[in-house]
Amino acid sequence: MIIDMHGHIFGSNLEQDQREVLETIDRYGIDLAFLSAIELTNQVPNEEETDRLNAAQYAFEAAHPQHIRSYCRVNIVNKNAVEVARRGIYGHNVVGLKFLSECYMDDHRADPVVEEAIKANIPILIHTSHKAKGPGVPMYPLESHSGHIANLAARYPEAKIIMAHTGGNAYLAVKNVKNHPNVAVDISGSLMRYGALEYTVKHLGAKRVLFGSDFPYVPFAVCIGKVQDAELSEGIKEDILYKNALRIYDKTWKAGDPL
Repeated sequence: MIIDMHGHIFGSNLEQDQREVLETIDRYGIDLAFLSAIELTNQVPNEEETDRLNAAQYAFEAAHPQHIRSYCRVNIVNKNAVEVARRGIYGHNVVGLKFLSECYMDDHRADPVVEEAIKANIPILIHTSHKAKGPGVPMYPLESHSGHIANLAARYPEAKIIMAHTGGNAYLAVKNVKNHPNVAVDISGSLMRYGALEYTVKHLGAKRVLFGSDFPYVPFAVCIGKVQDAELSEGIKEDILYKNALRIYDKTWKAGDPL
């Protein structure tokens, strides 16, 4: 079984992305794909854009309920952020909330939306990175790194937080969230170095590591290969590929419950 808990359709390329997602699901035997609709060129969508993106994702799930699940994309600096989260949670039964780079994620403007996720007992998937565009200049000026995730996790230990992309660099990021058991990581994206997955499992434990791809932005084969070629037991690989997602996204399982 494979649960890919981090994928996308892009608002500027919806039809093509949807086709690619469905083709990838069929080609690789993906059982469930958890997706959010975003715009790479606009990390801070206004209220109307956010609604358009979410509507596209919800419609995609409705058309393919056997394989597709939805995140609610929330821009936490928009005035209606809490309303958007509530519509996603209670109107569309989303699997989680998705934050990008509208502000650092330990900013207190995130708090009301995080509290909605806690009430619903759903995860928050947060884009996280250490990459730079030029010397010391982040690709997105307010792109969160693992320190911001650790701060948010300390403030809300009852929140189920997923640090995407293993923080962009496992060797830098894992140590910052190691002592926050309410933080899991996903291995999506193309930035994983050789041995990084084994390093992450060693320091976080296998139960806090989730399989995600970031497809169609990143080729799925690159991401599944990280797991298939890792020097890990078959049991640990099963945890990563689907068992951890089944637990963490289960609304009866709470942050702080035994792994």
